[in-house]
Formats: sequence, C-alpha cells, structure tokens
Amino acid sequence: YLRMEPHLPDRTRREFEAIQHRKARHERHNAGSAELAFEKAAGGPAMVQHLGQPMRVFTEVDPQWSWGERIHFALTHYAPVWVEFVDSAAEADVVIAHIVGKKEADIVLNFVNLTSLPPPVVSIQHVLETGGAPREHFSTTWKASMLTVSFHDLAADAQREGFDFYAMPWGADGDLFVPSTALRDGVLITGSDAVEESHGEVLFAAAHAKLQVRHIGGGAPTVCEACPDGELIAGAKGAKGEAPLLCQRLKNLDGQAPCAWYKFLGRVSDEQLVDELQHARYISTLRKKEGFEIFGVEGLFCGARPLVYNISTYRWYDGHAEFIPPDASGFDTFLALVGVLQRKPKPVSHEELATLHRKFGWDSIVPALYERILRSLISHFGRLGRTLEPQGQEEVSRSDLKGDTSEF
Repeated sequence: YLRMEPHLPDRTRREFEAIQHRKARHERHNAGSAELAFEKAAGGPAMVQHLGQPMRVFTEVDPQWSWGERIHFALTHYAPVWVEFVDSAAEADVVIAHIVGKKEADIVLNFVNLTSLPPPVVSIQHVLETGGAPREHFSTTWKASMLTVSFHDLAADAQREGFDFYAMPWGADGDLFVPSTALRDGVLITGSDAVEESHGEVLFAAAHAKLQVRHIGGGAPTVCEACPDGELIAGAKGAKGEAPLLCQRLKNLDGQAPCAWYKFLGRVSDEQLVDELQHARYISTLRKKEGFEIFGVEGLFCGARPLVYNISTYRWYDGHAEFIPPDASGFDTFLALVGVLQRKPKPVSHEELATLHRKFGWDSIVPALYERILRSLISHFGRLGRTLEPQGQEEVSRSDLKGDTSEF
C-alpha cells in the first residue's frame, strides 16, 4: 500500500524505504550464506568476512532536531550491507551517539561509565559554541568514546587529549539532488531564525541587486511579517524586531520596500526543494555562528552556489561557495553581498559536480565512515587484549564483543 500511495509525506516514504532497505539486508544475512550476507564474500572488509556476521550498530536521533531525519536516514540507508542496525544498545557491537549539547554528552558519559560491559561509543559532535557546555566538558565525552566524528576541526584537541578523531562533512543524496538546464534567477533562503541565519541582510542586498528572494522554512516569524503596510507591498510578511528598513519604501528601489522582493513558501516537499534549488542562482546558508548547513551541499548538487560566512566550519566549501566576511559592519556586509548577487555565479561544471559527489555524496561518505568505525573497533578490542574470533557452531558470546569500563 505504501509503495502504491503516490502522495505520501516525504518523511513517511523515506522511513518506509529505509525499513525495507534494512529488512533486505537482514534477510540476506539470515539466509545463512556468507556469500549472500556480504555481497558474495567480496563486499565486506576482511574482519567482517572472517567473523561471518555483520557489525551490529545501534543509533537514533531526536526527531525534533531539524537536521535529524536527513542525517539518520543517510547513516542507515547508505550503510554497507555488512552493517546491521539493532533496536537497543544491549544488542550492539557499537553505539553511534549524536552530541548536540550538554544533555547528550552527559548521557554518553553515564552510559560508558555506569553500564556493565557497554559497547564502544562513536560520538558525532554537532555543535561546540552553542552546545550549552564548555569545550572541556565535550572533551571528556570525546575521550570516553571509541571514536569522535565531526565536521568541526578537532584534530588539535585529539592530539592534545589523546582521543581518536575522524573528520567528516555532511552530505547530500546525489540521486535526488540533481542539476537542470532551467534558467536561474533569484536567491533561496532556508530556516526559521531570521536573525541568526541573516535573512534580513540577504533580502536587503538582493532587493538592491534586483533579485527575488524565496524562503523555504517555517516555525518562527518570517523576515517581513511586521511590515505595517504589508498589504501594499507585494509579498510582504515577516519578523517582529527586524530592522524597519525592510518595510520602508526606498528611493533606490523605485519606491518599493525590500520586502517587495520576498516570498515565503513555508515547508515544502523534497521534490519542491529540488525544483527551487534548480532555479536559484544562489542558496543562502549564512548562519552567523557555527554550522555546516546541509542545504549548501544540496544546492551545489542542483547547481546553485552557496553563500557562506568565512568561518572555520564552512571551510569544507572551499572552492565551491561565495564567502562573506563574518565580522564586517552592516554596511560592509551589504556591499559584499550586493557585489556577489549582482553577478551571475560560476556554473557548476560536470567536473566540479563529480568532485562534489566524491566529497559530499552520502553514498561515498557513509560507507567510508563505517569502514573507519570498523578499524577503530578492531583497535579498541586490541587495546583491551581481546580478539574477535570467527563465528562457528556456537554463538559468539556477547561479552567477547564488548569492552569494559576500565578502558575509559
């Protein structure tokens, strides 16, 4: 029924596809043939082939996190066939935990230190400056983890504190986000925090560059909602507390307000998002603090150039984005944005797109991550003085696949 229903919400359809993907893997494994379970014996790493069983992983994310669905889907849907997802940490060989703030960091620490024979933990660190705890607190979690993964550059921390670190960007689905030959015009902005994500700055500059701004997102007031004469200004709606300049009719804009160049689309389907990205010149991912902004990669896959601030977490976009000075005055930021928006972006070539797919494609990133986790797992057991033996007639003991709290 789900496969036949043409109007399923994106989330329901993607979750169903992920379930089917995991079910198919599980059925191949349960067929009792190592060749079938691991893609005819050549598809998995030597250790997995040696064991004759998959690497069992437990992971989950809070559905309220805006990025959670996309990343969780990628980590499960693009996992190699020799990875099996289980329903609890007690069944797992390794646990993948998402660290968004102090709460999640403390949960990992309690799990590692208070659980009897806990499986090793891979901690994915998402934020640092806005995580509600000092860097030193997160460092304690990193040292308690078998492996720490992040798009933040934690290499110096890892060398100083002695934990295992794997740098990894977020990515995009290369089958869904594809370029087109459509005419490109305008700027796409995303998100629901008008101030933090620089919606006002982009709109003011875009209006002076005579470019329409289309906004995908929802939840908070939009950038033009407070305009008192919004009904007289085409497309005017947006955020209370935003500079009233956005609502004023300006001589340099032929007597129109900047909000005349704004249209709010709200939340859209993935298909609508792709269509918007295929028609946009630029995708604004101008978050003022830390972030990665997955929409920037999805935009590049569709041929739209990202606008990003020149801060460390956005260095993944080197050579692919337009960088804006992060600490400039309001006027200098306006000049920088107008200077970019008044010219057409460099098209994303076939060669660049191939590079982007290698660098940011989920189908490249996720298998590489699990290969790295597997290597860390082998090293972890080695430090504990344990070895992983192949599965014979009897089931491998769960205690033989787990570390102990003395490791931490």
